[in-house]
Amino acid sequence: MNPNNQKILIVDDNDANRLVAGLMLEMLGYSHEDACDGPQALRRFGKSHYDAILMDIQMPDMDGLETTRRIRALEKDNCQSPVPIIAMTADAARIYEKKCLEAGMSGFIVKPYTSEYLAETIESAVKRSVTNFELAAAV
Repeated sequence: MNPNNQKILIVDDNDANRLVAGLMLEMLGYSHEDACDGPQALRRFGKSHYDAILMDIQMPDMDGLETTRRIRALEKDNCQSPVPIIAMTADAARIYEKKCLEAGMSGFIVKPYTSEYLAETIESAVKRSVTNFELAAAV
C-alpha cells in the first residue's frame, strides 16, 4: 500500500500513545486523525473516510471491541466495504487476539511496536480487506 493519500484514524485514550502512533505514521508517509475514545471514533468515522483504523482495546466508556462492532454495523447498514481495523494493545495474550478478530478487527499489534512492524501490519490488513471485498463482489 502506498501511504501517500492514505488516511488512518488512531483511536486511543492515552495522549502519549496517540502521539507516538501519529509520529510513526507521519514518518511512514500516512496522514492521520485522532480520537480519544470510542464515541469520538464513531463520530469521526461517520464524517470521514479512513483507509485503516488503529484501535486501542482498553478504553473507558466504550472499549475498542464495542467500537469495532458498532463500526461494522454502520458499514453493513450503509453497504460500505469494511475498513481495516487493527487492534492495538499491550496485552499479548492469544485469547485477546481471538476476541479482537471475533469483534471484526482485521489485525492485531502489540504495544510497544516499531514503525516497520506498524507499516507491515497496516499493509497486510489493507491487502486482506481489498482481497476479501473483491472476492465478495465476484460472488
